[in-house]
Amino acid sequence: MPQFSRWFNEEHAAKLVNRWAALYADIVDKEGEYDEFEPGETFVEDIMSKLDATGSEEVLIMGCGAGKEVDLFRKAGYDTVGTTIGIGNIIRAREVYGITDMVETCIESTTFDDNTFDVIVARHVLEHAVSPLLALLEMNRVLKPGGKVFIEVPGCPGFIEAISESERDPYHIVYPDNNIGATLLNKSNFEDINVHCDEDQASRLYKFTATKRHFNTTPEALKRMYRREGGENVSRT
Repeated sequence: MPQFSRWFNEEHAAKLVNRWAALYADIVDKEGEYDEFEPGETFVEDIMSKLDATGSEEVLIMGCGAGKEVDLFRKAGYDTVGTTIGIGNIIRAREVYGITDMVETCIESTTFDDNTFDVIVARHVLEHAVSPLLALLEMNRVLKPGGKVFIEVPGCPGFIEAISESERDPYHIVYPDNNIGATLLNKSNFEDINVHCDEDQASRLYKFTATKRHFNTTPEALKRMYRREGGENVSRT
């Protein structure tokens, strides 16, 4: 868990995050978490090309369900680790994809060391987080300096109107739009933030990419950082 003792009770925050994670894991085990998406042939390439990957990156897939994304990235040659919640996902990852090293953890608080990964991929995960800000801060912590994130969430303009009440996921806590998502990334110590929205597609997905900022902890730098509203260094397409 990131160190926030100056601002709020860290132990209380950890309890809140873990309580939601345990509840969600129970839901997943009861209802099943299946890798329903059908990736295209260029699924991995499409993501990594947005991050200017070289092919040698160490990748973390956060909230990867039963592990289909981990399997695809490993087959593409990347050294890849995945996180999920729910014993059902752990079992399915092992039985379906042969993944025996899946890490069960919530995304707001992991056990990875600082500066571990070159790339983090989090697709359809942030909208489930009890605290998107804590989740992004945790991603930043475990990324190496200059590391990059690819985040995909539903919620482009028209998304809610395009789906019926019965189709809406009751476990989506928040839909970070382009402004909210960019602001959260900026406040979580990311820069070179890019936002793309597939408004013409039925999925209406927001796709964010960003780079871990070199963190200057001088008082002057902190003041500049927290005065930003997310519009600085943000590209929208």
